[in-house]
Order: sequence, then structure tokens, then C-alpha cells
Amino acid sequence: MKLKSLAALAAFLAIAAGSFETFYLRIYTIDAAALRAQWTELPYRKVPGLRRLLAEVKRRTPQGARILLATPHRPGEGGYSYAYARATYALAGRELVPLLDPTTEKALPLRLDTVDYIACWRACAAPEGFTAIWRSDDGVLLRRGR
Repeated sequence: MKLKSLAALAAFLAIAAGSFETFYLRIYTIDAAALRAQWTELPYRKVPGLRRLLAEVKRRTPQGARILLATPHRPGEGGYSYAYARATYALAGRELVPLLDPTTEKALPLRLDTVDYIACWRACAAPEGFTAIWRSDDGVLLRRGR
């Protein structure tokens, strides 16, 4: 009986020693702020700077505003769908108007008279009737003239 107990204890110790990871101790020394920043940017890795642009757009536009999202992606590249999907969450409470169909990425008829703002990732020329109200390296926010 004592031999069985000793064998079970030895097996338990071997399993415990084999499954131990140094990360279990390193987790307490990780820079939490840097890790949080890295995880915040992770979903936007294919569109760097878009998160900062969307945060500024949300800060500078009222609830219910109709916002056209423009990116330099061409139809069929997959980039516009990626950016649009992230913008729908970041700009909750605002109506996001797509430039391309988010599922097929085919061009949609452009009706600028139906939007209040244009958020351009990177840069774009202001169409007639719109003026830039904020600009950075990440993009530009245009507002319809009043």
C-alpha cells in the first residue's frame, strides 16, 4: 500500500514539474501599461493609426452623426472591410456610411449630401462643401459646411 502511495506522489510531482512554466512567475514582472497598449492596438495592426483616428472622430462628432469612412484601399483588397468592421464598434452611436460595400467591397453610389462628416484614414482631398476640422498623420476629419 505504501508503494502505491509513493508511486502516485512521484507521478504527481513529475506532472507538476513538467507542466510548470516560467511565465507563471514572469507575469508579475510584466509592464502592464505597455501590455495593455499592445493589446489595444492589436486589432488594428493591418490599419496602423486607424484606432487613433476613430478615437478623435468619436470625440469630435455628436451622437447620431452620419459619418462616411474613406480609406485608400481599392475594391477587392480586403482592407476596406477590415477598417469598416473596426469602425462600426469604435463609432457606436453614430451612423457609419460605407464607401464600398463592406461584404463584397464593390463601389456604392456616393451621395455626399447624406453625410455630416467624412473620416479619411491617412489623407484625402476635401470635396466641395466640406472643411477639415481636425488633421493628423493618422487621417483627417471633414465636416459639412454650415
